Amino acid sequence: MVAAETLVWISDLSATKAPEAVKKLAAAAAENPLGKLEGIAGWLRQGGLANIVSATGSGPRSTHAEAQEALWNAGTLSSDDTGLHLSATMMTGDGERKAVDGLRPINPALLGYAGDHPRIALAFGVAPGFDWTSLQKLASLTGDFSTMAMFSTALPYLKAIDGTVMAAAQPFDPSQTGPFDIATWHYVLLAHMPQDKVDELLGTVRSMCFSAGISPEDAGEGILRIRQFGGEVYIGMVDGCLGVSNRPFSPAGQNSLAPGFVNKAAAATALLPSLAAYGPGLPSWGLELKGSYAGDEARVDVTTPGAGGPVLLNLLSILI
Repeated sequence: MVAAETLVWISDLSATKAPEAVKKLAAAAAENPLGKLEGIAGWLRQGGLANIVSATGSGPRSTHAEAQEALWNAGTLSSDDTGLHLSATMMTGDGERKAVDGLRPINPALLGYAGDHPRIALAFGVAPGFDWTSLQKLASLTGDFSTMAMFSTALPYLKAIDGTVMAAAQPFDPSQTGPFDIATWHYVLLAHMPQDKVDELLGTVRSMCFSAGISPEDAGEGILRIRQFGGEVYIGMVDGCLGVSNRPFSPAGQNSLAPGFVNKAAAATALLPSLAAYGPGLPSWGLELKGSYAGDEARVDVTTPGAGGPVLLNLLSILI
């Protein structure tokens, strides 16, 4: 940590190297301050609890012209009676917003497969050729060889996705308040991809099952049923998608996801009915997160069902 004039800088450099690094940063900032970037300065002057801007790492920004053209991540945090809200976008230094490349609207026809009231759900739409590099980098950051190997194996199938990916889960017993457990929750995953890639994957699954002494069964309509450890897994082509689930596929859900997912390029929701199930001393009220991405803006809304009062104070009370 380095104190310089009215600022405190936090660095992971050693005590001998940090002061010099701060001096160089301060000198560079004096030559090309963020305040001269109209879009960035305007974003930071917004009202709300906090406004954040960070570099995306795309391209140089050492000169004013470079900083104007470069992409920046921008976010703002606000709070009201309905909850805590985060909105974010990508923009150039002069304020021109940019959408994430390669996304397309979620196919609403798949949402019915999620079940009546999924506790956790995620969906996004991608165009052919979507760049999965960021996920690959995330896998490499784990430093875990098995994680990186698993991602490398999955990458050809990820690259084959040319539409909506949807995943959802909910407990067998709706009164269950604890965390996800594959043994006691229904789950479903759908990923739109060509038939030949699904056939290739099914062939791999059959081979793996036979090698493990498991005989997959034909559940009809090109679906495999694998029985193992007292449960069942269904995998096959469903509505133009690779489908994986631990119950028969059915699009007859009440589609409770529709209001937050339709006309979005990405959306997610997660509900923890009671935080008390996640650790001693935690409150009985719950936590709900809803996120979406449409156009050029991402939004996340946080509420605390059953708590009453301002959401921010409720969340801070957990830390006190």
